[in-house]
Amino acid sequence: MGPMGEPTMRYVLVVDANELVLRGLARALHSPERLVLTTTRVAEAKCFVDEAVPEVVITDLKLPEQSGFHLIEWIRARLPTLPVYVFTGLDSWRIAVRCGRLGATDYFVKARDTSALIRTVGGRPDPAATMLEWRC
Repeated sequence: MGPMGEPTMRYVLVVDANELVLRGLARALHSPERLVLTTTRVAEAKCFVDEAVPEVVITDLKLPEQSGFHLIEWIRARLPTLPVYVFTGLDSWRIAVRCGRLGATDYFVKARDTSALIRTVGGRPDPAATMLEWRC
């Protein structure tokens, strides 16, 4: 609850180069109490984290300008307890271990772990939900 007893809005930030992934996760994770903000750019993700501190970040590793590895390190340096989930097409235990060492909370492979990620973050499909694209 906010200072006047109103519900506090929570945010999930999803960072991925694929618009279909962004839309799908926005639908699955949206709720009346939680907005899903999306971006394809690490710079915009950093801006949002600095401005509004989401309850969780979901990031791919392959992004257009900077890697998800960089984003994980950047978040860990500022907010060591913020959950950061990697959601990637890279099915490699070596990469998963690297992400864990950088401070990622968990590692999910797109081809097989989508439902597990949604359950972990506490989402459920909502066909009426819309994606909010974050711009700094």
